[in-house]
Amino acid sequence: MFSDGDQHMGYWYDDDDDASVPEATARLTRKTVDTLGLHKDELLDVGCGSGAAATQIADEYGVRVTGISISPVGLDVARKRADEKGLSDRVQFDVGDYHALELPENEFDAAIALEALMHATDLNKALLEIRRVLRPGGRQARVTHRVHHRRTHHREGGALG
Repeated sequence: MFSDGDQHMGYWYDDDDDASVPEATARLTRKTVDTLGLHKDELLDVGCGSGAAATQIADEYGVRVTGISISPVGLDVARKRADEKGLSDRVQFDVGDYHALELPENEFDAAIALEALMHATDLNKALLEIRRVLRPGGRQARVTHRVHHRRTHHREGGALG
C-alpha cells in the first residue's frame, strides 16, 4: 500500500472504519510510536524511505529523528519533505545500511523500523546493530508484514507457483 510516497501498511479498527490510506498509515505510525513512551528523545528511524513517518514523529512528538535508508533518491524526497514541513532542525536523513550502521554506540534513546526489517539479508545482524546504537535502556519498536504465498494447482496437479 502506498501512502504519501511511502510503502506502508495502515491500521483500520474494523470493516466499518472508513479512514483513508494516509489516515490509517499515520494511525499505525502513532500506535507503534506510542509503545516507546517518547519524551523529547533521540529516535532512529530504520529504513525511513522518503521520510513520511520520520517527519510525522518529529512533528507530533517533538523528538529529534535520524532516518537512515540505502536509497539516496528516497532521502532527497525525505529532506525536501522535512524542509517543507519546517522540521529540518529536528529531522536528519543519512544514507546507511542497517546491517552496518555508521553511527556511534549509545546514540539514540529509541528506534523504530516500519516495514523495513523484512528486507534484511541478516536479521540478527541488523537487530544487533540497532541495539548497538541504542543507549542503555533504549527501546525499539518494529512493524513488519509477511506475505504468504498460496500455491494453486491445475486439475492435473501441477503447481502454478
